[in-house]
Amino acid sequence: MIRGFRRSSRNTREKFKDRRRVVRFRYASAARSFYGSLLLLLAALAASAQAEWKVLSTESERGRAGIEHRHVAVEDAAAGQRVTVDVAVFSPKSTALRLIDNPDGQSLDAMMKREKFVCGVNGGYFNTEFKPIGLRVADGTTFSPLRRARLITGILLQSDRGIDVVRAAQFSRTRKIIAAVQSGPFLVEGNKCIRGLNDSQLARRTFAGIPTNDRACLGVCSDVSLGQLANILATTPITFGGFGLGNEFFYGELRGDEVHRLSQPYWNQVQPTGEVVSLASLEIDVPVAPSKLIAVGLNYADHIAEMKRTEIGGPLIWFKAPSSLLAHNGVIEIAFPEHQTDFETELAVVIGARTKNVSADDALDHVFGYTIGLDITDRDLQKQEKQFARCKSFDSYTPIGPFVYSDADVRDTSIKLWQNGELRQSTRTSRMIHSVAQIISFVSQSLTLMAGDVILTGTPAGVGPIQAGDELEAEIDNWPPLRNRVAITQNSPSGNAEKTLGNTI
Repeated sequence: MIRGFRRSSRNTREKFKDRRRVVRFRYASAARSFYGSLLLLLAALAASAQAEWKVLSTESERGRAGIEHRHVAVEDAAAGQRVTVDVAVFSPKSTALRLIDNPDGQSLDAMMKREKFVCGVNGGYFNTEFKPIGLRVADGTTFSPLRRARLITGILLQSDRGIDVVRAAQFSRTRKIIAAVQSGPFLVEGNKCIRGLNDSQLARRTFAGIPTNDRACLGVCSDVSLGQLANILATTPITFGGFGLGNEFFYGELRGDEVHRLSQPYWNQVQPTGEVVSLASLEIDVPVAPSKLIAVGLNYADHIAEMKRTEIGGPLIWFKAPSSLLAHNGVIEIAFPEHQTDFETELAVVIGARTKNVSADDALDHVFGYTIGLDITDRDLQKQEKQFARCKSFDSYTPIGPFVYSDADVRDTSIKLWQNGELRQSTRTSRMIHSVAQIISFVSQSLTLMAGDVILTGTPAGVGPIQAGDELEAEIDNWPPLRNRVAITQNSPSGNAEKTLGNTI
């Protein structure tokens, strides 16, 4: 057991002492993977809340089997309320979900030791005769059927496709279900609280979570309403980035003002080293290192109109050089100052798993997260060469960052760009012609996407020229903005040399 989490589980056990089954995650050597939106389940009525919760402190402790225990203190200053959240975080690649019957009412500690589990909670609904309510599957055998009910709208399961959380209405028997427990309802989806839920009683709460990145969690929170818990969980997005410390570069997870160093790129596996560094002491670097950097054009109707183009029916894609990536606060260096060079702000998608021939319905399962990107474009070369690769691939022509968010809901979020303080671009991602899922599916029919690859999803109307001295600020939703300034490259070739080169290609 993990210190702190064990203590919380004991309180949970007392609250749910009449329940006859417990949910466990067991360590396994077989590799498993999953991807999905952030969905949190509780074994009681959930709620939404409007309070402003702020993280006061985060303490981490490494446990056995790669588990990390986090103790988080949060505060709603307006209400004068402080609570603590204890979470066991682990990779589903090295875990398996099991549902264990506990007819004798043994303690959680005893069951944990007997079955050699690394973490677990009580779970499920039961009637007055202690018969389970809703779906129960253990070791591939169904003990209780799926039930449609207002309170139990979610299912935590393990199938042949890995561990996942799905809505009961979306549950399908096409999967080979190994273990499942119907519970809920949902508290948070896509980092946003579910609306219209109860917010009255204070109690200790347990929850299970499946983030979009390569992690799952079991947790417990001190006395809060379920609405407050939903709000707390929604205010702590999982954020990753690339960081520099002197001559050293590393990837890390940003938690408040601290960066927790990772042993490898986060899109491969989130594995903290235990080292924690103050964000103020670090340089924010490029947060991605894709094998492929793919761009999509003509994906907003208003941009098609301003460019005097027509829709082509499907996504228009091309490649940009990964060497064009530029960090937050980096300098965009115009290669040919005599050419018109434009800004374009875009939502960028970071792929989280090898993806080939995926359907649009399953495409988002292959997304690790999202970030902000700029697609700087030399319009003169674009018109001259009739292709987009070179005109968009000069060094520094793809600013990106500052961070990557693994639990963001980007179906309908704002996207804006300011040039020298003047708003130039403003739209919502819901206005994209081809959605993120459709783009990923389309691209995967032609080539194999690898974990860490990046797709720029297109720019809205308002694109315009940049010149030396400009300051650009791009923003999506309430994420920290991506800021870059503009200069002329010191190694700019002459206009005549470029004209000759352009005529010979």
